[in-house]
Amino acid sequence: MTPSVTSNILEGVTRSTLLSLFPEALGLAVEQRQIDRTELYTADEAFFTGTAAEVTPILSIDRRPVGDGTMGPLTAKVRDAYFRAVRDGSAPHPEWRRPVWV
Repeated sequence: MTPSVTSNILEGVTRSTLLSLFPEALGLAVEQRQIDRTELYTADEAFFTGTAAEVTPILSIDRRPVGDGTMGPLTAKVRDAYFRAVRDGSAPHPEWRRPVWV
């Protein structure tokens, strides 16, 4: 699940990419809604997304470990699907990638 864009979050390109990749590459549905703080405390996994962060696991929230305090298997799958899409081109949507000639 992820906060909706009405929750004062940035409607970013990385987030949009992952919202497409979840059902397409991972076969998972994404629920967009308000997330209560207590849900974060009991989450098995959590991660940040962003241009610089890409897909970065959140290992603790308010000094409480998320899951077992390490990157979880879903976060690893999400990160790998994202890297395939934007780095090696083995995922769908080649239109997302453009060569940059310097």
